[in-house]
Amino acid sequence: MPDINDVIKKADSLVPPLPILRLRPVAGKGGIFDSKLGGTPYFPKSMEYPRGTDGSYKDKPLRLLVQLNFEKLPHIEDFPRQGILQIFLACENDCLYGFDFNSADEQTDQNGFRVIYHKDIITDTSLLISDDDIPCDSFSSDEYDFPLKKEFILCAEEPDKCPATPDDYRFSNALVSSYSEIMGQEVSNYWNIDGYDTLYDRCPESVAFIGGYPRFTQSDPREDCPSLEGFDRVLFELGSLQGEEITSWGGHDFDIIWGDVGTGVFLIPAEKLMACDFSEVVYNYDCG
Repeated sequence: MPDINDVIKKADSLVPPLPILRLRPVAGKGGIFDSKLGGTPYFPKSMEYPRGTDGSYKDKPLRLLVQLNFEKLPHIEDFPRQGILQIFLACENDCLYGFDFNSADEQTDQNGFRVIYHKDIITDTSLLISDDDIPCDSFSSDEYDFPLKKEFILCAEEPDKCPATPDDYRFSNALVSSYSEIMGQEVSNYWNIDGYDTLYDRCPESVAFIGGYPRFTQSDPREDCPSLEGFDRVLFELGSLQGEEITSWGGHDFDIIWGDVGTGVFLIPAEKLMACDFSEVVYNYDCG
C-alpha cells in the first residue's frame, strides 16, 4: 500500500537534493580578502565603484552586502574554485534595499543591486581601495535602509546535500503530481497533502548559504513568471538574524533584518554559474 513516503521519494527523484554550503555569520570586522557581510570590499582602484544605473538609484553608490572568497571556502559543485564574488545593494531612504517591486522581469536588472566577480585576486593592497575611498557619506544613515546593522565574518560549515522544500515551486509541483500518480487521488495544492509541513524540517534553516534550495518568506517569484524559470541555483541567500540585545518592549533586536524579518535571495541559471557569468541574476526580497 503506497503512502506519503512513496510520494516524497518520487518528488525527490524529480527535484533531487543539491549541494549546499552553509555560512555562519560571526560578528566582527573581516579583512579585505575575507568572506564576510558588510565592511570594506576587496576592490581594485582601477575599477569603477558600483553605482545604480536608473531612476532614483542612478549614480548612487551601492553598499557591500556580501563578499565570498572561493579560494578560502570549501568547494561545492557548480561554484567557482577561485576568485571573489560580491553583491552590492542600494542604501537609500526607501527601505527597499535596491529591490524592484514593479515586475518580476525587472528583478534581473542590476540597477539597485550589483553582482561583481573578480576572477584573479590582486594581493598588492596598495592597488586596492581603502575605507577612505568608499563613498560612505552617500549611504543612508537610517539603519533600516540596509539589512546589516553590523559587520560579520562568514565561517563555512561542512558542505552538505539539501533536499528541496515546498518553498521551491518545482518541488511543490512535483509533490502534487507525485501524490496524484501514486495515491490515485487528485489534489490541487501541496498544502492539501497531509504531512507536507514536515518537509521543511528536512533541510535545517541557515541564516546564510550558497547552493541548495531557496527559502522564501512569501512565495517563489518564478512560479508565475516563465522568464524566471531558468534561474535554478541559489547564488546566495541571507535571512534575518536575531541579536542579543533586548528592546524596550521585551523582544529581541535584530542584527540582520530584511523589512519585517524577511529574506534576500539571489538566483542564477546553473549554466551561467558554471561559466562564472554573473550578468544574469534574480534578486528577490520578501518579508512577513
